[in-house]
Amino acid sequence: SFDDLDDEEKNIFLDIVCFFKREDKDFIIKFLNACGFDAQIGISDLVNKSLIVIHNNQITMHDLLQEMGREVVKQESVNNPGERSRLWHYEDIIEVLTFNTGTEKIEGICFDMSKVKQIGLNLDTFTKMHKLRFLKFYNSISEGKSKCMVSNCQGPILAKVRYFHWDGYPLTSLPSNIYPDKLVFLEIPDSNIEQLWD
Repeated sequence: SFDDLDDEEKNIFLDIVCFFKREDKDFIIKFLNACGFDAQIGISDLVNKSLIVIHNNQITMHDLLQEMGREVVKQESVNNPGERSRLWHYEDIIEVLTFNTGTEKIEGICFDMSKVKQIGLNLDTFTKMHKLRFLKFYNSISEGKSKCMVSNCQGPILAKVRYFHWDGYPLTSLPSNIYPDKLVFLEIPDSNIEQLWD
């Protein structure tokens, strides 16, 4: 049934599979609309095709469907995660960020920093990721701050980012090319931020 979806439905489904399972439906619609999708229709179509379920205003799906969707993303490039549209597995993300193998194909990164103690970003880590819409660096361990130390981080090019979450963001200001009027979500707990925008 995934193969029968149109391109927009596929993109909506893969965003939910990789980033938004068990999240609030209204928030997901707001994010997807900000990315240029017709989210209300797309989500309705996915429900009608039994690919997702809405329960208590949360979007969810069967674990096997999530696994299938994530496998679709992995097949975009079996050996080079930097050539995939969405990244969620910490080992793939560490490889892409450490060795600067990210490409313009990457649209979303969801990185659990509790899986690693330190990561060094290259000065131009994000410069090739022109389509990045979703960036989440979070700590799944609730006790205390993240132990992940991020070094060499420069102001990334994030002109298309609609979702920005970074626990312990290491810089004192946000990248100058993040457009506040286009952001749907901004969360930077325990960060070094001193000023957002003028």
